[in-house]
Amino acid sequence: MHNSVVVFDGEMPPEGAAVQVQPLKPQDTTTIPGTVKPKTIWEELLDLQGQVPTLPQDAARNHDHYLYGTPKR
Repeated sequence: MHNSVVVFDGEMPPEGAAVQVQPLKPQDTTTIPGTVKPKTIWEELLDLQGQVPTLPQDAARNHDHYLYGTPKR
C-alpha cells in the first residue's frame, strides 16, 4: 500500500481481474521476496563509523568543547 493505493511489486493483473489483498504482520514483511528490512538507528550509525577521519581522538569525550567551546574534560 502507498497512500491508500495497492502497489504491485511485479506485473500488474489485467484490468478488471479479481485480486485478493491480505495484510501482513510487520514481522512477516521480511519473508516477502523483494522487501528489505529497514536498518535500525544503530546499524545506520555503524555505517557512518570511521567516515570522518579528521576528528580529534577525544571528540566523543569533548564534543561540547569542539562544538561550543566549553572546557575540555
